[in-house]
Amino acid sequence: MENEETKKAVLTLAEWMAAEGLTDIDLADRREVSRMTVWRWRVKGVRPYRRDRVAINKMAGQDLIYGLAS
Repeated sequence: MENEETKKAVLTLAEWMAAEGLTDIDLADRREVSRMTVWRWRVKGVRPYRRDRVAINKMAGQDLIYGLAS
């Protein structure tokens, strides 16, 4: 029997944001960073600082991939 963790699909930050209906500005406000910083995480694959990664992954309920998945 699969546990809950193995059932979750691996998502990129962009996919998770789209599924949650979040804009760059929404996430930027929640993490107190600029909209451009979120754009860099989402599009350029720049990894957020650890504190931001931990908080975002907690919001998502799973680890996310930052940037475009190959």
